[in-house]
Amino acid sequence: MRGLDRVTLANREYVEDLYRRYLADPTAVDEQWQTFFAGFDLALGGNGSTAAVAGVAEAASALAAEPPAPVIGVFDLVHSYRELGHLVAHLNPLGPRPTGHPLLDPTEFGFSDVDLDRVVETGSFAGCGTATLRELIQRLQDTYCRTVGVEYLHIQDRAQRRWLQERMEPTSNHPELGREDRIQVLDTIMFAEAFEQFLQTRYPTAKRFSLEGSEALITILDTLIEDAGGLGATGIQVCSGVAAAVRRMTFGIAIRRGATCRCTRCRGTTSGTTN
Repeated sequence: MRGLDRVTLANREYVEDLYRRYLADPTAVDEQWQTFFAGFDLALGGNGSTAAVAGVAEAASALAAEPPAPVIGVFDLVHSYRELGHLVAHLNPLGPRPTGHPLLDPTEFGFSDVDLDRVVETGSFAGCGTATLRELIQRLQDTYCRTVGVEYLHIQDRAQRRWLQERMEPTSNHPELGREDRIQVLDTIMFAEAFEQFLQTRYPTAKRFSLEGSEALITILDTLIEDAGGLGATGIQVCSGVAAAVRRMTFGIAIRRGATCRCTRCRGTTSGTTN
């Protein structure tokens, strides 16, 4: 591959990210990219002068002098884990961990076993700037292939996708919770589970919508309700595609006011305060 092919074939977002890092700190990118961006800035400042042309030529020569790092392969690797990682996430606690996906094999991106200990730039991956290929793959697997499946690339808004990446990738999608936060999560899930068991025992023949298997949803809603109030929200609307009974059941548990409402409905009576 010719020196400038590394630039012309690179993904636009990847180059923009590198350039922003270069402007903040030139040493944050490798020497080849430093040389290229220096020539680029010189060309802009020199308005096409001979010195600018010489700078660009020098940049191209420097890029051609050494074998380029597998820029495209690394970018495609990161993108593929973001897109397909959820397919091999370990979501079934009773089943074995998925062995992998053929489209996530390093050979699909031009890498071999000898490349695994090679230090590469991680491109748009927010978890780290540089790492060995082996470390990068491990970080990607920890972020997208553990017990939480993440599927978000269908979101069209780039800023929203980036917002998610900046919160998942630096922590490998495993945020550190304090003791109080952990107790709150456990308390919320235990409340939901106990309430479900009570309804099943007290009203075994009543038609209702269960949260069995989705208790973690209550923790998410609890956090959303608390944070929304802190941000000044005055109301919360659930998607109209969800059945009304499911909405009432879910939010009734989430805001800890559902016990009286649910029992009233299970007995077949109505109350003006339950809607």
